[in-house]
Amino acid sequence: MKICEQLKTYRKKMNLSQDDLAVIVYVSRQTISNWETGKSYPDLKSLLLMSDYFDVSLDELVKGDLQMMKERVDATTLNHYSLGMVVGFVVMIFGAVFYIKTQKNIGMVMTILGGIIMFYSAIKAEKIKKKLDIQTFSEIMAYMEGKEVVRSKRMCSILSVILKIVLSTMVTLMIVYLALFLF
Repeated sequence: MKICEQLKTYRKKMNLSQDDLAVIVYVSRQTISNWETGKSYPDLKSLLLMSDYFDVSLDELVKGDLQMMKERVDATTLNHYSLGMVVGFVVMIFGAVFYIKTQKNIGMVMTILGGIIMFYSAIKAEKIKKKLDIQTFSEIMAYMEGKEVVRSKRMCSILSVILKIVLSTMVTLMIVYLALFLF
């Protein structure tokens, strides 16, 4: 059960209006309404006050939402690492261009730095994907959008992994090659 449903259930069980609970927790009635509709979450102080008033443990009060909050944090972290891979790639491309056109030392440093950023972000993103058991693009997108992850359409062969590595390497080399000749 979600915390918004828990709050509403306990409030009604105690025969309290939203105004009554707002007075107990030192917030506005609108804040209670936002909590009960899932538009926002109560802070720790409010959760402690309500768990004490409802005579339930904090764990019982927020049961069910802990996993959802953890998944949201993982999705946000996965987004950050994905952005890190893109930034690293862009820095690497600009470094290659600088290396060829003008500044050899700056270009070399930028290329290496971009590669390190990209590599680090990719490793961290893969760890999250492994922990969540998401592998395919459609699984990743479903997870990021908060939808159910369907794992039945996976290609489970070593050949598919090798193909992905070869294709991504070829694409990267083609982009670097184009950057070298276009700039």
